[in-house]
Amino acid sequence: WKANHLSILKPSSQETMGSHVDKYLLLRFGKLAMTLVDERRVQEFIADLLPMEHVWPNGKSKRISPKTIHNIIGVLRSIMGKRICNEWSLRLPEIPDSEQRYLTPDEMRQVVNAATGQWKVIFATFAGTGMRCGEVAGLHVTDLNLSMLKICVRRGIYKGEEISVKTKKGNRVIDIDPVLGEMLAAHLQGRTTGRL
Repeated sequence: WKANHLSILKPSSQETMGSHVDKYLLLRFGKLAMTLVDERRVQEFIADLLPMEHVWPNGKSKRISPKTIHNIIGVLRSIMGKRICNEWSLRLPEIPDSEQRYLTPDEMRQVVNAATGQWKVIFATFAGTGMRCGEVAGLHVTDLNLSMLKICVRRGIYKGEEISVKTKKGNRVIDIDPVLGEMLAAHLQGRTTGRL
């Protein structure tokens, strides 16, 4: 599975899913034949994950979230295959609805105004486009069409390496306002190549 499936995924997915395999799945099911991994055993595994805590590198521990449990079981289903897992009727913990915290326009203005140098341009680009952090880091000068006030998103950066965007729809053209266009032009100082 690692060689045939995991290896073709994006690096961030490989890291996360590989971690789920190593930390949880191999410990629980690694010595069992795949034919012995059944619905009952997986449901018991889910019940054992609920009170489990993950210890972070800084020494703090936190309970494994329902979303992480869903993700771990998703990896297990991927390993086992649809033919086996489709027959299972697993009870997974409910993922609570929670609203993502975001900066208000006024808070974002304060961040941009307080920043200097390239950070001002980076934060203004976040605020003006809604791009992901890795997408902004992956911008090349050739991705900008400042005369048309457009930014072409073609790639991202993950751990210092260029990668394709997160999803197929991630390849996109974003309209920007003239103020951001002027800020980007001033930042480039006439450069026509290289990274933003």
